[in-house]
Amino acid sequence: MYKVLTTLVIAFFCLSNLQTFAQQGFAEIEKNINFRARSLVHELNATKDSLFLKSEKDIKSIYTIHNQIKHDLIKHVNNKNYKLSLRDFNRGKHVFVVVQQLLKIVFVVRVYGENEVSGSIMTGK
Repeated sequence: MYKVLTTLVIAFFCLSNLQTFAQQGFAEIEKNINFRARSLVHELNATKDSLFLKSEKDIKSIYTIHNQIKHDLIKHVNNKNYKLSLRDFNRGKHVFVVVQQLLKIVFVVRVYGENEVSGSIMTGK
């Protein structure tokens, strides 16, 4: 009975700490949940290093501001679909403003960058 209980406790702690050892994604998105923002689909791809924007209305332009105000990107899109690589962005919080005809949709993307731990494991350092 003691061995079974010890095994269950060890298994519980191993499984509960599994999340702490998981690899962190490249970026994370905080979507705008306003009902007016439903016209814009804003998603990250599977590797979370690109932002996909899709809308039924034309996307006029995209603005972004970095949390240290080092980065103010202005892109004039004039298209219904747009893909933006996040690899060119600095680490930190980026506030995106997508301008449509009479609408400005605001959402946040947090860029974490590459994980140094996984990079050091790959290189053997």
